This record gives sequence, C-alpha cells and structure tokens, in this order.
Amino acid sequence: MAVGKYADYVFEGLKTISRFTTPQREGKTVFSFHWSKETGIWFPGSKVWVEASLLYMPGGVFCGGQERVYTEGEKAGQVIGISIPHRHSVDEAFFFFGTNPQNPHYLGGEIEFWLGAGEEAEKYLFTKNTCIYIPAGLVHLPTRATKVDNPAQPIVMLVVHAASDWSIEEIFDDKGEPVYPPGWIVEKR
Repeated sequence: MAVGKYADYVFEGLKTISRFTTPQREGKTVFSFHWSKETGIWFPGSKVWVEASLLYMPGGVFCGGQERVYTEGEKAGQVIGISIPHRHSVDEAFFFFGTNPQNPHYLGGEIEFWLGAGEEAEKYLFTKNTCIYIPAGLVHLPTRATKVDNPAQPIVMLVVHAASDWSIEEIFDDKGEPVYPPGWIVEKR
C-alpha cells in the first residue's frame, strides 16, 4: 500500500468486474482493470471513467462486451448480443496500442471498429496504434480483434470517458434486437 502525502491518489490492486467475463471473452481477452465506482477503485469527485483490456487472441471482444441475455419469453436464456452498438451522453476516447518494445508503433494485430448506426455504419480496420474519438451522441461499436500476432504481446485497449457520471443508450430495433452493422456476425455460445 502506498504511503506518503499523495498516497490517496495511488490505487494498487485494480479489480475486474465479473459481468465482463463472458464466453466470448474467455481465452481471448483479459479485462485488466476498471476505474469506476463499481470496482471500488475510485477517487470521490473524479471526473474520469477508465477501463482497460488486454487482447491476446483473435475474436476477443471488449468495450460494451458484457453479454446480454433474454430473461423472459420464448427466448429466455438466449444471448441477445455482445458489443452492442450504443451512444453516450459524454465524449469518449478509445486507445489501441501494441506491447512489442522492438516495434512500439505496430499494434501487433488488427482491430475492427464500427462507427455509426445500422446501414449507415462504417467499418474501420487498423494495424497501427490508434485513437478513436467519439463525441457525445455518436453511435459506436461493435469492435473486436480480427488478428493478434503474439498472445504474449497483447493489444491494449484503453477507454476513457470525460465524466464519471454518464448514460448509455444501446441501439435496438422494434423487436428488441440489437441493430448491428451489415456484415457483423454475432458470436454466440
């Protein structure tokens, strides 16, 4: 435990959140930490929200990656989706970077990231360290790794919200199904 004048600003033993541990992440993604009230790793009055994941196998999903399951009706128990397109009430930034010290500008794989809603969504693929700025209200996701070169040098994904209190609006159609971009295949159990 940190000791000193500024020790209140040092947080050791960052925790994961169990709702982010899903079959779609197992063996592909390590949700390494979450700076939020949910984990108890939080500084009262903070104006920042942060999560970080380590991606070490293709197909791993993150960010919005909590699995949704129907709870009622004939679909009860079925997976609704994962990495559901959504928008927030605040700005957000995604940072993707590699961990190879011999090639610090190379991502170490490829990331697929979608911006926009439904038919209007655009797919972005990148293999270099990348930042994606999401202004408040812009629909974004899904996202996943399509390639990871070396599981021992995972891709790091860092997400930062510009406020500690924010809202999320997931995008569903009239039948209650997530509105994924054309061409996105939802990985189910």
